Order: sequence, then structure tokens, then C-alpha cells
Amino acid sequence: MSELRTALADALGPLYRIEREVRPVGEYRLFVATQSQNGTELLVKVLPAALSLGIDDLQFERAVLLIAERLRHPNLVRPRGAGRAGSFVYHTRSFVPGTTLRAWIGNNGAIPLARAVEILRGILSGLAHAHDAEVDEPLERTRTLPLWLTEWLRLRWADAGRALAAMRPPPPSSSQSSQLFA
Repeated sequence: MSELRTALADALGPLYRIEREVRPVGEYRLFVATQSQNGTELLVKVLPAALSLGIDDLQFERAVLLIAERLRHPNLVRPRGAGRAGSFVYHTRSFVPGTTLRAWIGNNGAIPLARAVEILRGILSGLAHAHDAEVDEPLERTRTLPLWLTEWLRLRWADAGRALAAMRPPPPSSSQSSQLFA
């Protein structure tokens, strides 16, 4: 464990400081890092060691940057970057404080119908955007969506823990599925 923290601290260098580890997601380890200059928080998601060993660093970084370039939707948390920390591969995104939709319902009970419809529209809008941007393939293999409720129950959708997307050519200029949920 300390080996991983040390490797992350070395990889993120003087720009970011590893603050704490948050709840792991499956075999993935999650850390919050703070930018030294302005205090901006970053979530660092570390892939399992077995998966990290088989990943081409350059290809992985390109895929993450391509996804970040294509995903520009208010309900999606875009990746910020990727790299290798020792033998571990990681990718980063902005840290979004909040709770999962599942945990919120478990703690507070049912969501009123009007609010549930609003949340569902946000999910569908984000899915449509990802589909139009041709980065939906990892989502098709996902059994559960990592939905995150921020303060005031605003929905943000974080990545599904899929490290690499099978990227297709850039989408055509029409955005038919986005218009369905506008």
C-alpha cells in the first residue's frame, strides 16, 4: 500500500499532493490529490496490478485524452489525464464530492417521482452524448452506472471503471440521439 502511495506521489510530482484514499471500487483504488497551487481536488483511479501490466502506456494515455476531448456534457465527469506510477497505471478526473445514487436512496428512501424523472433525463442525456461522441462502447458492458449525486441532488456520471474504450472514427456532424433528450 505504501509502495503505491509513494509511486503516485512521485508520478504526480510537485503539482499534486496525495491527500487520502477513498472507498475502492472493485479492484480499483481511488485517491484524492490536491493541486499544490490552488487546492483543486483530483480523483486518481489506479488500475489493478494485473491489468496495469498489460497496458501500453502511450495507447492508454491517448485513449483517455481522446475520451476527454469528446465528452463535453454537464452530467459527465470527463477524464483529465493518465499515466503510470511505478508498475500501476492510473487515470484522473476532477473530484466530485457527493454520494452514489444507490447510497442516497439507501439513506433517504425513495426519490419523488418528478425528481426521479429529472435524474433519468440526465442519465439519458449523458448516454446520448457519449453515444454521439462514439465513446459509448465501455458503457454497453456496464451492469451498473456509477451515478453520483452532488449537493442539491445534481447528477454527475463518473466513468464506469473501464480503462480503455474501443474508439471508433469521429462521429458525423448530426447529433440525432442528443436531440431526443433535449
